[in-house]
Amino acid sequence: MASVRCVFAFAHQQGDGFRSPWHRHPCSELVLVEAGGCAFEQDGRLQRVQPGSILVSKPGQVHRASNRGESRHLCIGISGCGAEGLTPGVHAGSLALAARFGEVMAAARGGGDRLDLLAGLLAVELAAVERPGAEEADPAARARALIDAEYDRIAGVAELAARVGRRPERLRAEFGQRYGESPQQALIRRRIQVACERLHLDPQPVAAIAASCGFRDPYYFTRVFTRLQGCSPTAWRARHGGRPEVPRA
Repeated sequence: MASVRCVFAFAHQQGDGFRSPWHRHPCSELVLVEAGGCAFEQDGRLQRVQPGSILVSKPGQVHRASNRGESRHLCIGISGCGAEGLTPGVHAGSLALAARFGEVMAAARGGGDRLDLLAGLLAVELAAVERPGAEEADPAARARALIDAEYDRIAGVAELAARVGRRPERLRAEFGQRYGESPQQALIRRRIQVACERLHLDPQPVAAIAASCGFRDPYYFTRVFTRLQGCSPTAWRARHGGRPEVPRA
């Protein structure tokens, strides 16, 4: 099994508020968030993670996770079999992928070629999910995925529409029918969601947090944040734990 190797496979369970240290691996890491949510930080970006999601880190990428509630993560390190080509970040999970994680964890007790094979199959199946398919053919779903992944870089609805091959007015109609809100509303809500996480976990000034979430005007950010959250960013930060230590890789 020279083309694929399972470097490690273990379950990690911790209580509410646990935050892992910044760390990296010489191999790709796939993590199934089996229970509990978390905030996942990697390459200067923070994403909120729901149970059932899969986290991907490439070899050498510095990352950490902060728990929200009691959590259980299944962590698998893989070298080869295309694992290095997986897109880093948060992926939607599935029952089939969760079952594959379970098979790898069970095989880890014995090790050997079976463990490597199952880990390789997990990497291949996750890569297949990333390829265009039925969901990818839906422009509204593609726009939603872009908003979730690139909230800090998307200029607005015109850019979203161009990237999914729709006119802006048609994308607004299709997006609204599928999700019950406009693409612009979804983009702002996603940015504010990430801003809330960053205000709690990141010690940078509010203006820097605003810029990291895609708001070029800090005064506009403050107005939108206050309207949606019911208080200013500074008040929200004070209410939810203040300014933590500066993270170090």
